[in-house]
Amino acid sequence: MSARHILRNTVFRRLTVTTFTNELSQAMAYVVIPLLVLAQGGSATAAGGVVFIYTATGILSQLLSGAIVDRRDASGILRISSLMQALSWTVIAVALIGDSLSIGLLATLLAISSACASLSAPSEHALVQRVVPVTEYGAANSVMQGREATANLLGGPIGGALFGINMALTLIIQASLHFIATAVCPRVATSGKEATRQSTSFFTSVLAGFRLVWRNRGLRSIVGIAALINLPLAMQPLAMIAYYESTGRSPLEIGIYSASMGVGVLLGAPIAGRIADRWSIARLGISSLATLAVAFTGISLTYSSLPLSSLISCIGGLGLPAFNAALGGYTMAVTPDDRIGSVVAASGVPGMILMPLGALLGGILFDVIGVWATLTLVAILAAIPAALTIVLPSFRRLSTLSNESSKDTGHTT
Repeated sequence: MSARHILRNTVFRRLTVTTFTNELSQAMAYVVIPLLVLAQGGSATAAGGVVFIYTATGILSQLLSGAIVDRRDASGILRISSLMQALSWTVIAVALIGDSLSIGLLATLLAISSACASLSAPSEHALVQRVVPVTEYGAANSVMQGREATANLLGGPIGGALFGINMALTLIIQASLHFIATAVCPRVATSGKEATRQSTSFFTSVLAGFRLVWRNRGLRSIVGIAALINLPLAMQPLAMIAYYESTGRSPLEIGIYSASMGVGVLLGAPIAGRIADRWSIARLGISSLATLAVAFTGISLTYSSLPLSSLISCIGGLGLPAFNAALGGYTMAVTPDDRIGSVVAASGVPGMILMPLGALLGGILFDVIGVWATLTLVAILAAIPAALTIVLPSFRRLSTLSNESSKDTGHTT
């Protein structure tokens, strides 16, 4: 099924626009936040600390967000999430204009925004599962990967360029993007199972998602590998941003580097759905993570050249969309539709748990041991999950998306 066909679905198209505008602001944030802290006189460690709070809050909030989505109106939750993010960035902009923005206030407002953003992924998956036939999950996830890659591609350069022009303008535009998402978000009828979910304990619903993930050997291995790769993925950008800022690179140049991996992901997205249908999930994981580990090794040797490092980073991202599309489709295919929010959250929290630590370590290690040693460590850490895709039996047994979705995957080991 082609991406063009799936986009004829009006509800899915509006959902794509909603999520894209939210993700564009969030992609800008990963460049804007450290630059804003550094512009306020903070160190790389302080910048890493604020990014740590921003990321950790979002991840920890997912412990509850999935169960909330399963028990409530997913489209309404997505609108509220978008609105709260818009208000958070509006207050940050007002505080900056009024010369009253402290690092503590910034971290607090970012934590609120991130907590609300944690509702987006389970809401989107719940809505996709309601409006897209199961036979089109691969195509839908391919579009979702391309959309996310486009947001990440544009967010860095746009955030950097706008920041170089005017800091407050950048924040106002981020708020406006979330206001647009609030307005465009589609209204989708509930599945009729929310009342059933509400008759059970809220925390029972939360734990149900974790139990479903734990009982599925494929999801268990996927979550473990994702957790390990996300550590170097979060360390590397913070260290590179701090390095390029310290050497006098412009915010626009820093934004371009930050978007370079997104270019690779975007280039790989158009064929992601077809590859995800034909290649085994194991093969996709081995090839994509090995490529990423090699790319990080190359960057540790070429970091002084922004153009060359950007090119290598781009290559490193080429295989990720097909792998992520397969994983997203697999998760939706093996999950009951009344538990999708809880399962997406339960798999996302462990998978991203090391990202805040990665951002914090990236800043601290840059200040303590320098850029080369930090990037070398990043390359070593990236090689570990790449190796696990080869040696972990439960991962190596994962076949194609179509085969896996037809199996009884609920058994335990």
